[in-house]
Amino acid sequence: MNVTFEFFSAAGSKRPPNNAPENFTSEYNAWCIVADITSDTSDNAPVLFTKNLMLNSLDEQPVLTDSPPFGKQGVIIIQKNAKARILKGADIESYFTGLVMTNKVLRP
Repeated sequence: MNVTFEFFSAAGSKRPPNNAPENFTSEYNAWCIVADITSDTSDNAPVLFTKNLMLNSLDEQPVLTDSPPFGKQGVIIIQKNAKARILKGADIESYFTGLVMTNKVLRP
């Protein structure tokens, strides 16, 4: 994938000043990555989600924070099957509760 670090930012997030690797820090990364996804993992499992959703493990209670990129308006989730979801409010809790997964989350 040949992209600049700005690719990992999102609306409302800071953009890196340039493409120097030392400038790509957590403040410019809008995404959390779910660890230990395997070929046996359900296709609707989250692989990436925006960092305004506070989760350190998929079995925790999901909480939207006021932080960028979307604050408490909602969260974007990219699933293993490459489908994207935009979830708001109660839909967030029911989505994560329905997964029955304990994977750790790598936060920026």
